[in-house]
Amino acid sequence: MSSKNYFDRVARDWDEMRENFFSDEVRKEALSTAAVRKGKIAADIGAGTGFISEGLIQAGLQVIAVDQSEAILKEMKRKFADIETIDYRVGQAQNLPIPNGTVDYAFANMYHKRNGQNPEARRQTGNYGPGRTRI
Repeated sequence: MSSKNYFDRVARDWDEMRENFFSDEVRKEALSTAAVRKGKIAADIGAGTGFISEGLIQAGLQVIAVDQSEAILKEMKRKFADIETIDYRVGQAQNLPIPNGTVDYAFANMYHKRNGQNPEARRQTGNYGPGRTRI
């Protein structure tokens, strides 16, 4: 089963399932490590239902949430229905629907290890000047 099919199937239950995989401390540590700053733009690659995005929003960032599963993005949209600072995009890390140099931070909490170092994810922040961070 592909990861897209898996997340399509578990979308409604993902928030509860996620608690068994990692705690809120993971999010706190990621945002702390990146030293996020209010008013900046962050990409959440493999956003799921918005675990990382939630922390980014609370920190005052605009978020581009990318996931390959339309079903899981639908759950995220439901969860954050009143938040206007999230731009939801269907896409894959191999071909991100984000123009080069758009974001200040790129987070990929659930990007599976089997995908290895992804040049497309690096492209979003990698060689684009000071102040760009990939977590």
